[in-house]
Amino acid sequence: MFERTVWSLAPPAGAPTAAILFLDAELYLERVGAAAVVRRLQARGVIPPAVAVFLSAGGAAARHEDFVCRPEYARFVAGDLVGSVREEHPGVTEIVIAGLSLSGLAAAYVATRHPVVFRAAACQSPSFWWQRGRFAQDLPPATPAGPKFWISVGSQGTEAGLSHPPSGLWQGLTQVAGCLGTAAALRANGYRVSYREFDGGHDPEYWCDDLSLALPWALPRD
Repeated sequence: MFERTVWSLAPPAGAPTAAILFLDAELYLERVGAAAVVRRLQARGVIPPAVAVFLSAGGAAARHEDFVCRPEYARFVAGDLVGSVREEHPGVTEIVIAGLSLSGLAAAYVATRHPVVFRAAACQSPSFWWQRGRFAQDLPPATPAGPKFWISVGSQGTEAGLSHPPSGLWQGLTQVAGCLGTAAALRANGYRVSYREFDGGHDPEYWCDDLSLALPWALPRD
């Protein structure tokens, strides 16, 4: 059903014990500079040896279809993609999923529907405004194993009443309101949440800096 390009970046030395799955590969690689962030964090020794896996979004139309809480996509990521990562890197025991904007919503959905698979989800400026906060309304309760959630959003995300191309996806809530409401709902359902509101907008510059904080929180070095 899904045919997506995948890029991977192995740690500079040793076999990886963790994996970081980045949805929206094109944004993370070309605009956020996520590969360099991972390399810097590993060089500083603040995250364990991890393979970074970047999954292509498959284009603008596919983003609007796959990233809006689609069960089939969640099964593809948690099953097929994770299975291939574990097959290639059998030493991986911890997996973090990361997404930004609309893929931040997808990362949260995948993690809550497959909690045994993921240690944490890093959701950067996630589109929790989708269908006026439907994700927060449909949450399953947390399992003893987690996962935990990093939610960050720019303080300038105060617009609503927007139509997003190419599908006309309607945003009826502000970015900040959606994130605040979802963070509260996650906590109410037993999830551990770190909420961060940064001084800025919906921009890769801020996501790069935020990722440097999110990954050590999501994947601390023991």
